[in-house]
Amino acid sequence: MFRFLSFRQSRVTSLLACAVPVRMLGAVIVLACLWLGILWAVSLP
Repeated sequence: MFRFLSFRQSRVTSLLACAVPVRMLGAVIVLACLWLGILWAVSLP
């Protein structure tokens, strides 16, 4: 039982470690799109 719990915990931590960079990448992409949209709106006459 304890071994199963520790195995599950390690899987959860590995999934979190994989999810954090993906979330950061998504946030960077969203910020870049917003920045490009603002620049495009400002550059329009």
